[in-house]
Amino acid sequence: LLVISRERGQVLSRFDLRPSWRLRVGAATVRDRGCSGCLAGSAEVGSGFAKALGALDLYAGADGTLEWSPRLDGLADTGFRAGIGPGGLARLRLGKRVILLGEARWRWLPDSRPSETFELRAALRLHLAKTISLSLEGRRVPVADEGTLAVQAFY
Repeated sequence: LLVISRERGQVLSRFDLRPSWRLRVGAATVRDRGCSGCLAGSAEVGSGFAKALGALDLYAGADGTLEWSPRLDGLADTGFRAGIGPGGLARLRLGKRVILLGEARWRWLPDSRPSETFELRAALRLHLAKTISLSLEGRRVPVADEGTLAVQAFY
């Protein structure tokens, strides 16, 4: 398969490796020794490589994060905390309606306490209809193990 882009005159093939990227901005609950339940503003950007192997999708990359909360033990005794580190994701499609997802991330937090953190996450999603899914998720972080059962609606 060969695709030609008219705008740049480039020839692209399925063998071209282009980095994948992600961006997330919002708020998240921090659960580590720096704060065991802070709601913090969060911005995250990352890049890496993804590979599709039939029903299995894999991603590995590096992420940078910036979090802020007045209760967070951060850079130079402020509520800001920066982090950098690797992350990986695996998604397995089990037929047309079921997806199994696993994710692992580790962050080095310079000049903060703690100096590192991690997150392990697993999810099983059942697509009930085109716009509704049922999701069972588990998450492990340094000071908590959490589970969630949710109904998701897409419009």
